[in-house]
Amino acid sequence: MTISDAEVALATGVLRSRAAAHAAIIAGRLPTTSELVSGAPFFENSWSKDVQTWAGTWLDVPVRHKRIGQHAQLLQVFRDTLDIEALTALFDVRSAFGDDAARIAAYVVTCPTAPQDNARRELGARLIQDAAFGRPYDNFYDIAVGTSLLMGTSARTMRDYCDDGMRTLGLTATCSFALTAARTSDISAGDDFDPEDLEEAKRLVRLVADDEPPAPAGPSIVVVPKLPEAAYGSRRELYKSWNGIAGQPLPLVQRGDVAAHRAALVASWPHASDVIDTILADLAARDTVRIRPTLLVGSPGAGKSSLAKALADRLGLPCQLVSLGGAADGSLMGTSAQWSTARESIPLQLIKSARVANPMLVWDEVDKASPGRQNGSAMDALLGLLEVDQARAFRDPALEVPVDLSAVSHLATANDLEAVPAPLRDRMRVLVIPEPGWQHLPILTRRILDRIANERGIDPRWLEPLAGDEMDLVREAWPGGSIRQLTRIVTVLIDGRDKIIGSA
Repeated sequence: MTISDAEVALATGVLRSRAAAHAAIIAGRLPTTSELVSGAPFFENSWSKDVQTWAGTWLDVPVRHKRIGQHAQLLQVFRDTLDIEALTALFDVRSAFGDDAARIAAYVVTCPTAPQDNARRELGARLIQDAAFGRPYDNFYDIAVGTSLLMGTSARTMRDYCDDGMRTLGLTATCSFALTAARTSDISAGDDFDPEDLEEAKRLVRLVADDEPPAPAGPSIVVVPKLPEAAYGSRRELYKSWNGIAGQPLPLVQRGDVAAHRAALVASWPHASDVIDTILADLAARDTVRIRPTLLVGSPGAGKSSLAKALADRLGLPCQLVSLGGAADGSLMGTSAQWSTARESIPLQLIKSARVANPMLVWDEVDKASPGRQNGSAMDALLGLLEVDQARAFRDPALEVPVDLSAVSHLATANDLEAVPAPLRDRMRVLVIPEPGWQHLPILTRRILDRIANERGIDPRWLEPLAGDEMDLVREAWPGGSIRQLTRIVTVLIDGRDKIIGSA
């Protein structure tokens, strides 16, 4: 079988058109939902900018605004705060957005801190089903993305899902796509394509496919160097999981509008405004996000962990909370390649799943980590990552190569500063989270009401602010300090409302 020059030219044109569309999106055109779920980049290569621009197309157009009715306020909360709970609530009511339901699912599956399994299964199945009914120029990409989603892959962008799916489907599938695109024209193709005819397939791929992933448009660094090919056994599978990442520059999340970040965070955490200002000051002298290693100290329930995660969400950083309560060994910094169960350090695992070089780790309850050193110490393992020079050449025990973790942000939480090991205190900036007081009740109760509404799948407007007599009850029951306790009190009041309405 021969592949005609006309077929090669047409297939090349298809791929070039796609590349041109992606360049326009990075330059400032909002991708359509169809483009996005088929593997296009986000608007200006930014998840948060894509979210906010897309939400504006619903909120700022009267006809569309009216169409989503009671869900408009929820969408506005998500646009203004990028709150993960708001995103999850949007996913639950996605059918109200018509075809854009798939876009909401795409936002979920590219957000490391959002629940993803249902969204992956739904979006993956939908893409593969739609591909079976045509769209010959696009269906290969739909199948690639859908395959990656159904395999449970976790990626930072839809383009990453597409690349993963293409690697999974392999060279023959790539060639089949190009030929299918060519044969939708009036050009006579001759014999049917034989997937085993790899010599002609390779020739076509050289002309129409890019073997190297595109370089990030903004700032980036290489985290993991190119890995040796002569690996064997379990190490071979471990190295294989880094295909397309090792040796390639990974993007660095940029700081965005710091004033807007501050306003959104202080609006939800009024008692911690000084802490928020101190942390955001780290962004003043740099375009990309890296927070100085910081230990948040405060009483139980003051909101230390929640604030840390909200900070990461607002800045657009992939984030993982690691509980150190009772941790008794150093395995969180990776396990040896000599073992079949070898795994990378936790920061490196997060970078691999998010494909971003500067995620955030929240080390929770460092004051409760076990002091034992029989199998290594969790605290000792963490120390090396808090010094930039050491982190830049951290030797991962699983990959057995030096990796660059210098862009990772580390926040830690503790109730008792004295129980935190001295070496860790010396390497971290210590900030005390003040206890919220009664003067913060209007803002805190509103935030708690919004969270309750999202958890119950209702419009936050349906939960009216606490009335005067209800606020009096809160003041009597809440001594101040613990937001966790305040949440329980407000929840009891809301449940009491429901019972009164139900019995009326």
